[in-house]
Amino acid sequence: MSSAEHIYQKYRHADDDAGDLAWSAKLGKRAVWLPGEERTESALGRLELNDDEKIVTKLLRLPRSFADVERCGVLPDKQVRRFLRALHAAEVLETQDLEQAKALVPLEIKRAKLAVKGGGQAAPTKRSRSRMMGRVYRPSIEDEPKAAPQEAIAAPQRSETGAPKGNDPGATSEADMALEREISQALKQQRNADHFTVLGVSKDAITDEIKEAYFTLAKRFHPDRLAGYTFANPEVLEDRIEKVFGRITEAYKVLQDPDRRQAYLAEAESGLVSGIKTGGKVRRTQEAQIQHKKGLVFIHKKDFVNAKRMFQIASELDNQEPTHPTFWAWAHYLDERQDRTSREKEARAKLETIMKESPNHDAAYFLGMLLKLADEDRKAYASFKKAVELNPMHKEALREVRLYELRRDKARTEAGDQQKGAGLLDRFLKK
Repeated sequence: MSSAEHIYQKYRHADDDAGDLAWSAKLGKRAVWLPGEERTESALGRLELNDDEKIVTKLLRLPRSFADVERCGVLPDKQVRRFLRALHAAEVLETQDLEQAKALVPLEIKRAKLAVKGGGQAAPTKRSRSRMMGRVYRPSIEDEPKAAPQEAIAAPQRSETGAPKGNDPGATSEADMALEREISQALKQQRNADHFTVLGVSKDAITDEIKEAYFTLAKRFHPDRLAGYTFANPEVLEDRIEKVFGRITEAYKVLQDPDRRQAYLAEAESGLVSGIKTGGKVRRTQEAQIQHKKGLVFIHKKDFVNAKRMFQIASELDNQEPTHPTFWAWAHYLDERQDRTSREKEARAKLETIMKESPNHDAAYFLGMLLKLADEDRKAYASFKKAVELNPMHKEALREVRLYELRRDKARTEAGDQQKGAGLLDRFLKK
């Protein structure tokens, strides 16, 4: 039995309610989680966990507030405190700032129980974006939502009170249908709307007003909001809300940047942007967006030659949008026809130039990944922090920032322990 296993068993089976309470009280303003790293997976595999404990570990794959985990109902409060304290003592459980905690919704608990105890397949969860190492970063591609079968979108039978008839736990509730209508209406209103209309601000709105409008809409239409709801056709709703949120993010990116906002207004006055003036000609900016989406499709197919060609065409059509050359640089790095060192150098130089002239979160994230591969961790961390600053909803950049900070804090703690040990040894030898 390893030392970690021994420590875990010691705390897990200790009769120390007072100590457990004192320990949990210290975590009142902290989030707890189990990072999905190889070390954590290996440690959990060696511990003898029962089904309920395994369910709790699944819930902790994201940072959670200690109070949410304690009240989730999987284990009694006393057992939760003892279990988490044992994991923390064995250096398996990590802690971080409470503001990083994700809300724990009943649907997640249900999925975790189904995954561990069976009784049917767990509800499908949205796939996370793949890591760069060994895989290809695949940005989301906006497509028109597929039409749902008529029988799939029909509203369930309801009683006079409006509640679903029968005892079907998956029946669509009034709240579910209200959210579905809200998403569909937002998607309809965004068609042919300009950026100001999408955010609901005036043309002379200041930066703070634009930022406030963006975060208000982000809370309403972020894809994570679908968690906990039951729909007859969830894939259609997921596609629609991602489309709505993507349009909101696009408007924010343009309007919060003074230079891009000025260029946007100039193009709008000349009829090159939809929503303010339409006209009957094919607009260069719209055509550039089409070519960019084609490039994203080629990246998904790992056809980096055609991906670069599409991004190059998009850049020529709209040389004011830094996203096109940003993805060209990324596709160029992924194109293995050339020597890795040379394409890494060229892609890095391109991204650094973009960050100086037209900073954007995609360029900051890609540059961070290249710096990370070059073992320039501090510079990579700074680049990931910049990506989060430019787009607070960038999940991949947020994850890289958290991992770096966790490793840094752990290294500092270990260095401090070693220094204390050396000081004690020196005092002993002097006697």
